[in-house]
Amino acid sequence: MDEEAKQILKNQVEHSIRETSKLKTLTGFFRPATCKKCEDTGYVLIKDKLGTERAVRCECMIPKMLAAVIPPEFQRASLADFSERVSNVIREWLASPGLGLLIDGDVGVGKTHLMFAILKAWMAVDPRNSERGSFFVFTSKDFYQQLRSVQTLGSSSESVTAERALMQDFGAVPMLMVDDIASGLLSDFERRELQEILGRRRGEISTGWPKPTVLTSNWNAQQIAEKLDDRIGSRLKGLKNLRLMGKDARR
Repeated sequence: MDEEAKQILKNQVEHSIRETSKLKTLTGFFRPATCKKCEDTGYVLIKDKLGTERAVRCECMIPKMLAAVIPPEFQRASLADFSERVSNVIREWLASPGLGLLIDGDVGVGKTHLMFAILKAWMAVDPRNSERGSFFVFTSKDFYQQLRSVQTLGSSSESVTAERALMQDFGAVPMLMVDDIASGLLSDFERRELQEILGRRRGEISTGWPKPTVLTSNWNAQQIAEKLDDRIGSRLKGLKNLRLMGKDARR
């Protein structure tokens, strides 16, 4: 969606919020709103530092957003499910995410569970974090499938355009989460694309502040460098590393 279309949509949403509020006040026709903040429109108006009004998704919509992106088995994931040490590390990290977070540990210790708990906590920090396009969450299979999708277009200009657009989206999204990032053997193409995405998110390729990335893996950064690709391992440096320990909860 280009900037003009985004502005039109924003104006429509803001108009809808104001008109719905007026009708409820004047006519009393609608049922009482279940959410006092947005009056069931799903959006609230906030002012930025310059005093400009903008519409953001109301916090009452967060559970609905989460239900759409989180698998059923992780719907109730919470930082409270983990030790005080882990919870404190994540809360401190959320206050200053920097380049991101690499969660490593053996199979079944709760890495995926923690990733979704972090997503929920991150959304709770700021209503804007629940906006469409504010985050991408992938399993490694879906993530690499996205990368391979542009390769199927061949060497045409369409392929080049699609690849550039994908790199831009993955590099610019405010939060990128990929579960089990180092699973399996990667093709040269997948390694190159992953390397570029991590570079973009570190601010190496595009301008602007680094964007946080949350990754889970059975391997730590050093093992990823040794077993997968040292260039990828190098770009994982700077991410906060959190190792989960414990028994395999799946057994």
